[in-house]
Amino acid sequence: MTAAERVDRIKNGSPFNRLDIVFLGAVVLLVTVTLLLVYGGGKGASVEITTPTQKLTYPLDKDAEVDVEGKLTVVIKDGKVFVKDADCPDKVCERTGAVNKSGSVIACLPNGITVTVTGSSDFAEVG
Repeated sequence: MTAAERVDRIKNGSPFNRLDIVFLGAVVLLVTVTLLLVYGGGKGASVEITTPTQKLTYPLDKDAEVDVEGKLTVVIKDGKVFVKDADCPDKVCERTGAVNKSGSVIACLPNGITVTVTGSSDFAEVG
């Protein structure tokens, strides 16, 4: 096969073969699923604060400031929840910022406390 024949074959051939198309489809599907998992959660309806000794639940639509066993100050404001103050040394829970999506978690591992947004308020309440 001469160089000119190879060039003609490349020019007239398909730019993708079947495996390229299957691979591209799989990548698009994977990216779509990942985006749905990360950004697809609806806004939460309540906040569940779990400590080693108790579990507290607060509505997300009512502003509140909660002192959790003198170790954390959790603030619920404008439909979001965040940790305002923590007595742990690393302060990761404070740097997490405000969350409001169902399934979002703020964890203070040194104190064994988690703040979880639960439920979904995407639907109108009945009753």
